[in-house]
Amino acid sequence: MTNYFKSKNVLVTGSAGFVGTNLIKRLLLLGADLTATFYEKRPFIEDDDIRYIQSDLRFSENCMEVCENIDYIFPKPFPLKINLSKLYLILIVMNLQQLSEDTI
Repeated sequence: MTNYFKSKNVLVTGSAGFVGTNLIKRLLLLGADLTATFYEKRPFIEDDDIRYIQSDLRFSENCMEVCENIDYIFPKPFPLKINLSKLYLILIVMNLQQLSEDTI
């Protein structure tokens, strides 16, 4: 498992929160190529190996942008008041596209 994320493009949403911050620390140790999103609050970890993107993931076009060339996604557990159906639908479609490309 220690090499599983090595050199993989990993997206962490909600990178400024407690869970996101600790997840990023662990993924850095595992050698992941990290992209991390935040909405308003700046992340605590400053590292040249992390590509931070400020984005509002409630909009599908933003979701598509940050998910480009990503192998694995760790979505933040958003509050229930935010409807994430668009984000999850986009992620499902992207995964299906990747699966179909891999099997061709």
